[in-house]
This record gives sequence, C-alpha cells and structure tokens, in this order.
Amino acid sequence: MEVISAEHAFDKFLKVTPNLIVADITLPCLNGFDFFNEIRKNDKYRGIPFIYLTAFNNLQAATKANADGAADYITKPLELEYLSVRIKELFPPRIRCVQI
Repeated sequence: MEVISAEHAFDKFLKVTPNLIVADITLPCLNGFDFFNEIRKNDKYRGIPFIYLTAFNNLQAATKANADGAADYITKPLELEYLSVRIKELFPPRIRCVQI
C-alpha cells in the first residue's frame, strides 16, 4: 500500500496492518522520525520493520534512526537491488520441518 502522509498511513493501518514500513524523513505535517515514534507507541505496530528511505544523507540522522530501532537508513539515490536485499534479510524464508 502506498500513502502520501503519516496521517494517511495511520488511517490505512486501521484496515490493514503492514509487514514493512518504508518512509522518508521529510513528510507532510509529521516528519519521519515523529512518524516512527508514533508507530512504536502502539504494541500492534511496534514489531513492524521500519526503513528510512531519504535524501537526507546525514550521519547524525542515520545514527538516531539506528539508535531508535529502525531496520535501516537508506539514502537516495538508491540501488533498488540493495533495498531488495535488505527486505529479504528482514524476511528470511521460513523453514518447515517435516517428520518422516
């Protein structure tokens, strides 16, 4: 699902719980850091991996994102292959054991 603002995301979350959140730091009204913190206040959404995808290439911001518990902080321009690899790392294949 794609949304245009943090507020819109919260409305959508009432209907569908996402498996992953990818958000920019620069959002209309509520910035990405505040969005992340609001999500983490709710137990239902606390475990959802959160990736910052931003043009804000700043070591201090990246360090804050990491310290707050974000899954990653990726700067633009990005390589889609890198984003794909990071997402796959967050959701490894499940192994099913079958007793014979």
